[in-house]
Amino acid sequence: MSLDEYRKEIDKIDDQIVVLLNHRYQVVEKIKTEKEKTGQTIHDPTREAAALNRMAQALQMPFSLEMLKDIYSVIFASSRKIQQH
Repeated sequence: MSLDEYRKEIDKIDDQIVVLLNHRYQVVEKIKTEKEKTGQTIHDPTREAAALNRMAQALQMPFSLEMLKDIYSVIFASSRKIQQH
């Protein structure tokens, strides 16, 4: 494959990631509603740690747990922000 072909492949993957993030945040809105009904707090560090541990099982080198944590720290923070509004 050429560099341009690899970049096109990356573009397709990025497009899929955005679709999945949109879906994730739609579900976050539903979680927000459920938490409001039950009086649960927005931040659940235990749930976040469990999610990271579950996803870590699928990691393939050279993608590291530290990289996964970096990415998901932003995703989790964004999810909390959505739940606060």
